[in-house]
Amino acid sequence: MATKTAKIPALVIGDDWSVPVTLSVGDPAATFVIDSGATIKARLISKNHCDTLTEVVTVLEAATGSDWANSKVVVEISGALNGVIDIQGAAMLELQVDDSTSIGIKTFFGAVHLLRGTID
Repeated sequence: MATKTAKIPALVIGDDWSVPVTLSVGDPAATFVIDSGATIKARLISKNHCDTLTEVVTVLEAATGSDWANSKVVVEISGALNGVIDIQGAAMLELQVDDSTSIGIKTFFGAVHLLRGTID
């Protein structure tokens, strides 16, 4: 997934996650307008793309920080959903945008780093 920032987010397993992502397409990479009628789904997968780590969630335009007019989405995954993850370290966030008014169906990937907290 092409993003405006190169920072890899650290996500604590069991916390509620709100991950902002600015998507881009093309060469050179450019943002695009995501239609309000688009469907965006996301999930966490293993670094090698072989294992799914969370169920699929729907990305909402109403999520705090979203700006679909500038291809910025916010992926929200609850601690209840991600708390079952049993690995730490590198993983991938997979997003699929289905927008017939602009890019069609396109899948994006971005790196994340999983950590387990130590406070009970």
